[in-house]
Amino acid sequence: MMGSSSVFSVLGAALHALPPLSFHNRTSSSTIYPTTYTHPLVDAFQSWLNSELLRLQESGGAYLSAEWLGQALELCLAVHSRAEELFPHIQQAILRENRKWVDEQLDVTVKLLDVCNALRRTISDVKEYQALLQMIVRGLEGFSDNPMCGRQLCRARTGLGNCKEFMVKKEAQSLQASSTKHSRLDKCSSMLRQIGEKLLATPTSGNSSKAQFLEILYGSTATTVFVCGVLVAALSFKSKRSLPAPPHMAHSSSASALHSLHHKVKEDIERRRNKGARAPLQELDSVDAAVRHLYVVVNRWITSKSSGSDLDNEALELKQSVESLKKCLADMEAGIAPFEKQFDKLFRVMISNRMALLDSISYS
Repeated sequence: MMGSSSVFSVLGAALHALPPLSFHNRTSSSTIYPTTYTHPLVDAFQSWLNSELLRLQESGGAYLSAEWLGQALELCLAVHSRAEELFPHIQQAILRENRKWVDEQLDVTVKLLDVCNALRRTISDVKEYQALLQMIVRGLEGFSDNPMCGRQLCRARTGLGNCKEFMVKKEAQSLQASSTKHSRLDKCSSMLRQIGEKLLATPTSGNSSKAQFLEILYGSTATTVFVCGVLVAALSFKSKRSLPAPPHMAHSSSASALHSLHHKVKEDIERRRNKGARAPLQELDSVDAAVRHLYVVVNRWITSKSSGSDLDNEALELKQSVESLKKCLADMEAGIAPFEKQFDKLFRVMISNRMALLDSISYS
């Protein structure tokens, strides 16, 4: 958990010393130029971030598992923590920035918070989906003790039928509730692209100390944008939604590793969808497949006229299908619970950073 000396509290403290500046002549076409000297601490940060991004690539292609997403979120938190430790060493670079630059960073944090908030609601939808299925599984486990209870099976079939399209319906509801023509996750993708463009277009001079500071801030923000983009894609049942491209930051030594990781994750998403996966997240797709199979088995039992050994075989198939869904649900719960906590931590860190900056600006 980040303390009172957060990234933006340092930024805010630096604002007190800022004289009124004019920035009418600055343009979005300005670029960051390579520095001839890199502070050892900045270089160590970039080397560490580069190695961590490469480590995330070494997962054997299992990029869309809850476990991998937890590791990616853990890296996000570590990046923000390490960046915070470095800011006191380059505070003079912050003093040279003007108010417009800080306002641009505030705009980025607003969009990231909106994305995080939307993702939290989507994770809540997944948990609701999980809870409904657990109720159905408990009911079907009881069916084995009383196989003649047809009403119990009919209720299970109705529930499974609703759950087959649960996440799709949730996204459709978010579209209906929206004032635009985009669903919740569509808006997330759009905002993440806007953040990438903002990072690319943020103007700065060629001052070496200033460029070094921005390199750290951009690296931490770009990592957060990437991980949120993967979450948007992983939790989506909309097959046409693509993974938002990471910001292009040629000045950062970790940019190559980030773009390489993005490419591999995007390939994994496309590969899973080409194989018929409805949701890129492995655990969520496994549950979806088990729900659809169980629905067929339950419906077959209800409409079956079998007897004797055929009926016994159908009963065994039903029991095995219920156990399969139960296991898939347990795997999904075990995977999502940890990364949900990490995501909540990231959300709180970003709120704390923004509030610290706003408080400082109000007194400047």
